[in-house]
Amino acid sequence: MLSVCARTVHHLRVMRFLPALLLAFVLRLTATAAEPWLKPNDVVALVGREDMVVIAEDGWLETLVTEAQPKDRIRFRSLAWEGDTVFEQRRDLNYPTLEAQLDKMGATVVIFQFGKMESFAGKDGVAAFTEAYEKLLARVSGDKKWRIMLDGEFHTKPSQYVFEFKGHEIVKFSLGGYGCESDRLPVETKRRIALVLPPRMIPYKEYARWIIKRDDEEKERMRKAGTGGTILWPGDMFKSRENEPTPYFPGRALLERLPEFSVRNTQILAYRDAIRAVAGKCSALIVDSERPPSPDTRMYITYDGIRVCEPDHMRRDAVIARGLGWVMSPSPRDDKTAAQIQALETAIRAKNRLWFHYTRPQNWAFLAGNRTNQPSSRDHLDPNKRWFPEEMEQWLPLIEAKEKEIWAMAAAPR
Repeated sequence: MLSVCARTVHHLRVMRFLPALLLAFVLRLTATAAEPWLKPNDVVALVGREDMVVIAEDGWLETLVTEAQPKDRIRFRSLAWEGDTVFEQRRDLNYPTLEAQLDKMGATVVIFQFGKMESFAGKDGVAAFTEAYEKLLARVSGDKKWRIMLDGEFHTKPSQYVFEFKGHEIVKFSLGGYGCESDRLPVETKRRIALVLPPRMIPYKEYARWIIKRDDEEKERMRKAGTGGTILWPGDMFKSRENEPTPYFPGRALLERLPEFSVRNTQILAYRDAIRAVAGKCSALIVDSERPPSPDTRMYITYDGIRVCEPDHMRRDAVIARGLGWVMSPSPRDDKTAAQIQALETAIRAKNRLWFHYTRPQNWAFLAGNRTNQPSSRDHLDPNKRWFPEEMEQWLPLIEAKEKEIWAMAAAPR
């Protein structure tokens, strides 16, 4: 009979990406003694490159926060693009600036993740990276002052002035009981910023060698003790899968061809220190995305020194969620609760896909680029009317409807 040792079971659980299993024993978010960093009705913008794009697509970070703060109605919006750096965020002609997008969506929080790709420049590039990051944060901090002019004479005390906000704009105010509709007046605001530190990662080849060595030592110990039986060893899988590699067991031949990336961790450390210094200057929250120490390793596994392997995505998102003011404690969940959380994650992914289509349309040139004068970009009866911009705004009600569905699901009894 096939038997599997406890350490092997633990390893297989790490190596095999089984969402259903993880959801059955999902990490329950519980509040710390301090208040959560994300506040009710926050609009959270995710800014960064490929890692942040994947975080939005997976939806697990948002699922954890929504599950933990079900009544706070926190909105997540991704503005991340795969090729972005602190030095440049290249977009199509006439594409709105990052500042304009944040203002339009009423972002109250911006979570940045940069530094991984910039670290390829080595320690010599830290100074330029720091300067560029500080300039980027200054652009989006929202530290603007506006003067609100009220016409007429009002015999009221300042405490009787009641303002109702939507994002960063006043939509309604009352003076001594007299209500007035405002023309969406901008007000003084300063966005809250969080900077995610890029994690160090362990190369898959190094990880595989460590697993093989560990398993060989364990097999020798068991042989001397006369214990065990037919054991399924992960190290043997790494050794044997020469011709049938899988995403979780690439095979020995492939592992030997992979370059070493250990030097990258030394470079990343320098950039992590620089990001901490930048955060100190702008009073930003520091979120460390490195996973806590474990019996295996505190680092995520990488195939190429750039991307976190898919089995570690949910772990990384959970660590970031903890950095936003929550701690994780394992709590067994029944099948019904696990199914509810999985449905919540599915709805969040669908909502984020709608947002993706709204912010990254397939044909920007016809929408606002250099082909807006083409006949197909205008109404066939009235050439002065452009149908495409109006059509794009139809995504917003779909996003709002999906968001209401998400909030209802999160608030449902568990």
